Amino acid sequence: MPCYSFGTANNIATSLRISTNNNTNVSSWNNYHLKKFDVGQVIAPEETYFFIEAFGYGVFPKLMKQLIKMDTDHIKTPEDEFKLALKTLHKICSSYKPFKAKIELDNKVFEGRFLLVEVMNIPSLGPNLKLSPDADPGDGYFDVLMVTENKRAALSDYISGIQQGKEKAFTIKSVRSKTANIYATCEDLHVDDQIIKEQATEKVKIKNMDSLLEIVVNNKKSMVL
Repeated sequence: MPCYSFGTANNIATSLRISTNNNTNVSSWNNYHLKKFDVGQVIAPEETYFFIEAFGYGVFPKLMKQLIKMDTDHIKTPEDEFKLALKTLHKICSSYKPFKAKIELDNKVFEGRFLLVEVMNIPSLGPNLKLSPDADPGDGYFDVLMVTENKRAALSDYISGIQQGKEKAFTIKSVRSKTANIYATCEDLHVDDQIIKEQATEKVKIKNMDSLLEIVVNNKKSMVL
């Protein structure tokens, strides 16, 4: 499996507390619960996209681009994949050029220079980074994470702590919203684990398709969402 795409499936399974053991999953189906799962719709100038993990700009799609270009033949285990991704992301965060953006979230407007803007549907992103721990993929809301230029150190310190195996909470809070309109001068964009290309200065509209999916999970008592 390509190193740049390992995050999405793992992050979704973790958000739903789905076991990596298929036998465990099958044995739980006699005591199942149908979990509502929202889908994000991205209406961009060139195309319409859909996401279940996240849509965003900045350091994470930049990470994906760099990992695609790397020789990863030496990567043998998922642990090695995570280490490489975290190391590369930490380096990117130290030097990434911030981009200008205007973000309209329901009735709130945010403007500034950002290292990342992520419209998240689940708590985790990329190499298992829990950036929005309270995000619930079935509540009809997105959790929009915005890391401004002056929060570079906070982002870098968090990634460094994860690299060292520390249980570290991310200190930058996301904003809950049903919709988002984003104007950004950034050419690093992604939808889930797909890099996309759009005109950097055009408006992108994001809508929440509330409870579009239903996923079989363990009974409610074992859920954390």
